[in-house]
Amino acid sequence: MKKIKECRGDGIPVDMISDLPDSILCHILSFLPTHLLVPTSLLSRRWRFLWTKVKTLDFFISFPSSRFLKRHNMNYVDFVNKVVLQLDPAGRLDKFAFGWGILFEESRVDYVNKWICYAIGRSVRILNVTLMDSSNSSTDDPIRPSCAPFTSWILEFLMLQGYYIMLKVPYLVHLPKLLELRLFYVAYESDHSVSQVLSGCPLLHTLQIHHDVCKDNVLIDRISCPSPKHLTIATEGLRRGIDITLEIDRTLEIDAPGLESLELYDCRWWKDYSVKMPTSLRIAKLSLDVELDELVETVKHVKCLELGGVFMEALRGGDNNPVVKFERLTELELTFRCRYGQWNSVINVMLECSIKLKVLKITMAFAGNNYTDPEYCWKDPKNVPKCLSSSIEEISFIGFKGLEDDDMEMISYILEHGEVMRRLKLKSFGKCAENKFQMIKKISMFPRSS
Repeated sequence: MKKIKECRGDGIPVDMISDLPDSILCHILSFLPTHLLVPTSLLSRRWRFLWTKVKTLDFFISFPSSRFLKRHNMNYVDFVNKVVLQLDPAGRLDKFAFGWGILFEESRVDYVNKWICYAIGRSVRILNVTLMDSSNSSTDDPIRPSCAPFTSWILEFLMLQGYYIMLKVPYLVHLPKLLELRLFYVAYESDHSVSQVLSGCPLLHTLQIHHDVCKDNVLIDRISCPSPKHLTIATEGLRRGIDITLEIDRTLEIDAPGLESLELYDCRWWKDYSVKMPTSLRIAKLSLDVELDELVETVKHVKCLELGGVFMEALRGGDNNPVVKFERLTELELTFRCRYGQWNSVINVMLECSIKLKVLKITMAFAGNNYTDPEYCWKDPKNVPKCLSSSIEEISFIGFKGLEDDDMEMISYILEHGEVMRRLKLKSFGKCAENKFQMIKKISMFPRSS
């Protein structure tokens, strides 16, 4: 390996790093969090003011990094303000991130909007505001971010995350260059807050929303934007002792004609889904606790599909016949988080209706053991699925129960009829993993077609 330091003729080492131009050094320093960036000023005279030229400022403080502030007898607000005052106010910023994952202090609230306005004033491209503290998620006195992030000509990435943030959207939203928007666990003033933001984002590429309904009794019921390629919506809010005065008999409308990737995770908050998109959808990840036949039609053209929750029951028609044919599907992942009697039929139906399937991943994430009930046992399909004999090359089985007859019967069937299979991955947990040798010995005796 080439040495960083070389020696001159007189044997004195030469510092090759400091000979690099400022632009390269600043690029290297931009990967450091700011509390580690500032101390580089002590390295030498050359480095004294070099850190002030870095265009990336990351002030996020987690518990381990908070030791830096304690060691220098400094609080968070003072640290950020001192750093900001030493920077060129006319220079542009690539990234500005601040927030904390430690105990919340009321004294910090007044500075949040000041720092947001400072970043927008310096034409920042990436803005990340994270105010997380799960010990107190009350929104009795939330932070309402300045309107500045919603009227930026330069902003390309915006992330607002935290239990303390109440999103107050201005009447006019103008984000002509915004490509990615992440709204994680913020509260909303109305059901239309997200729609207002999207109305001013003509180039938006990625939208991610994680929402705790218990915080604001608001249910986002419409996503309409022509530009996004990737959309993620996850809702939660089943906390005990919290009064929900929300009507859940509503429909989530998604109108995104250019969508290529869709992820939906919910807790029974919507009665139905109305999704309008072309056949350009390639990837879908759905973990829903409702059966929706209409949504099945939406994802039938995808190439990669991940399914979980009760929604998988919608794939089974009468007499376990498939509802639709997944003619383009090549990768499928099924996650069973609770043991219900029809898990085996879901696997059989998906094998039957996915004629071009190449990769299958099955995850058994439930606890307990109900193998004594025939309803929960593996049943061989009436006919060998076409994909199993002609296209499936790899199968992964996570949560394999080891020497249980039920799981062994499924593996035996797969090996017997998988004519083009190249790889079978089995992963077991707990006591099952201790019987690894016995499992391998038994599986090696099964007849194989490939």
